[in-house]
Amino acid sequence: MGVGETVITVKTVDGGFTATCTVIVTEKPVPPVVPVTGVMFNNPDNMTLFVGDEGSLHAVVLPVDATNKKVTWDSSKSGVATVNEKGTVTAVGVGETVITVKTADGGFTATCTVTVEGPKP
Repeated sequence: MGVGETVITVKTVDGGFTATCTVIVTEKPVPPVVPVTGVMFNNPDNMTLFVGDEGSLHAVVLPVDATNKKVTWDSSKSGVATVNEKGTVTAVGVGETVITVKTADGGFTATCTVTVEGPKP
């Protein structure tokens, strides 16, 4: 079926009466694209972990109804802490690193400083 207009006609056998109906077919409306305007964490912008511990970062893409909410994660020092695609931070060595989340749409970033201390006392 394509886009356009047609007239449907029906005719009775007895009496030859007719009725018509105009049918208009349009394209399905495309929802508006809502561009990303920023990204932030819904938890503190710093965390302290002990070697072997995990922590979670939760990125919020703004506005909340943005069309493309895809983000990537990065650790400035993966020898101190790593981060996976879900924002789970794993402490691997003593030191400090910066975890960055970046939006696919617009390249907006937010950062969290992670301090990793030695094994739990």
